[in-house]
Amino acid sequence: MNDSAIELSQVLTFLGKIAAFIVIVYLAFQVFKRVAGLLVNLVYEPHTRTEKPVGIEIPDVPGLYVLSEEDSKFSVVSHNSAEESIRTTIRSLDWDGGFHSVFLVRSRGVSLEVGGSLDPDVGFSSAYRDRNNDDYRVIREAPASIQSMEDLLVSFHLGERRWEEMSDYEQISS
Repeated sequence: MNDSAIELSQVLTFLGKIAAFIVIVYLAFQVFKRVAGLLVNLVYEPHTRTEKPVGIEIPDVPGLYVLSEEDSKFSVVSHNSAEESIRTTIRSLDWDGGFHSVFLVRSRGVSLEVGGSLDPDVGFSSAYRDRNNDDYRVIREAPASIQSMEDLLVSFHLGERRWEEMSDYEQISS
């Protein structure tokens, strides 16, 4: 009986070692899979409209900003945005001949962008960012007009959630 007790404890020890080995291999595989996935995305994934913009650092100070294609830098319109300044800014831009982005930063790290061009090959778009909560969304269906972009930004400025109801925004994974 003593021999069978030794054999049973040896079997249990052996099974425990196998289980630990399987868990370690599984965890190593999961880490490898995530790292390989990140590398594949960085190297092979084409840039699509669902990616976070690269190289554009949105100002963090509340206010209204314009980024135009020709100067490639932000212009501060106002740090105390009002509905009229939003509408005036959007209407003052040459949407026919250029590409512009208008950013409204409501609070640190929270902004809504509208932009694009009237060029049919480009069109308009909108994106919401909340860096505090790692929340990034892009509009599913492009704004139909300059007026639509104005209305989105004004609604966002007023603190209403209406901008989310006006258009469907798609959550982009971080």
